[in-house]
Amino acid sequence: MKKQITIFSFFALIICSNLAFSQLSFGVHTGYGTKSAYLGYKNKTHFMPYFSLQMANLRANTEFEDENELVKIGIVMPTIGTKYYLKDNGKLKPYFDLTISKPVFYIKPVEEIENLKLLAGSLGFGTEYFLDPQFSIGGEFGLNILNARYIESYEDFDYNNYTSVEKEDKYKFTSNPTYGRISVNFYFEKRK
Repeated sequence: MKKQITIFSFFALIICSNLAFSQLSFGVHTGYGTKSAYLGYKNKTHFMPYFSLQMANLRANTEFEDENELVKIGIVMPTIGTKYYLKDNGKLKPYFDLTISKPVFYIKPVEEIENLKLLAGSLGFGTEYFLDPQFSIGGEFGLNILNARYIESYEDFDYNNYTSVEKEDKYKFTSNPTYGRISVNFYFEKRK
C-alpha cells in the first residue's frame, strides 16, 4: 500500500507542479503485443505522466465425446507510465519511457488463478517528431519486463512419520523481450 501511495503522490506532484503550462495528450501506438492508446498530461517540466489500458480476450469451445465446454480467458492490463523528455531540439524531441502494469486475468468457468501474481513494466527510449505543435509521430525501442509467480499450498502425507505435512509448490517465470513501436500523438491546446 505504501508503494501505491508513493507512486500516486509522485504523479500527483508532477501533474500539479504548474497548471499554467499544462497540456493534455492522447496517443496510439502499435508494436509488440497488443495495440494500445494512452492519455497523458504534459506540463512545463520534462515529465509527462500517462495512463493506458490494454485488454485481450480468448474464447475456445472444447468438445469431448458428448460434452461441450466454452472457455473464456481475458486479461486487463492497466498501466501507469511517464515520459521524460531529454532535450528540446526544435521539432525532434527524444525521451525515456518508464511504465508499470498490474495485469489481471479472468477465466470462465472459474479456475483457481488467485494464486497467480503478475507484475509487468517497460523501459524504453524513443523520439517524437512534431509536424505541428499539437501533432507528432514517434518511434520507440525498449525492454518489456514480465514477472509471474504461482504458489500452491497443499497437504501431503509423510509415510515415515505417519503425519500430514503442509507443502508448497512455487513456480516463477520472467520474460524480458525487446519491443519496437511507432506512435501517433496528439497534444490538446495549452491552457491560457
